[in-house]
Amino acid sequence: HAVSLAAAEECLRILDETPALETLAGHGTNLMTGISKILNARGIVHSYTGHPSMFGLFFAEKAPDNYRAWKTSDYSFYDTMAHYLHDLGIICEPDSREPWFICEAHDAACLADTLKAVETAVDATLEQVEAEKRA
Repeated sequence: HAVSLAAAEECLRILDETPALETLAGHGTNLMTGISKILNARGIVHSYTGHPSMFGLFFAEKAPDNYRAWKTSDYSFYDTMAHYLHDLGIICEPDSREPWFICEAHDAACLADTLKAVETAVDATLEQVEAEKRA
């Protein structure tokens, strides 16, 4: 398939001749730092796994490395937060076992929008958790 081969060749050229990988890592690092500030301000324990350009977010002190450890994380908090994020236009994987993907086209405005949505989603999730405790 010539089109697939041409796309692969162009992708490899971009990776070789541009700072795309460094840009992606920077975007991911900035996003993780911003998310951590939001979660730390609310006393929410969390951890990350993976490369900054494709990281996983977990609500556990240490990122799980197997299913049993994942089951002890607060994956239900993540699941609820992901649904709020989707409603706010941030498409992350709704399953905490899947990573967040960063695109080189993301910029400072995308970061600001995403962090605003994360803050809103985290607060909505906290409110929902509290409401469920009272019920």
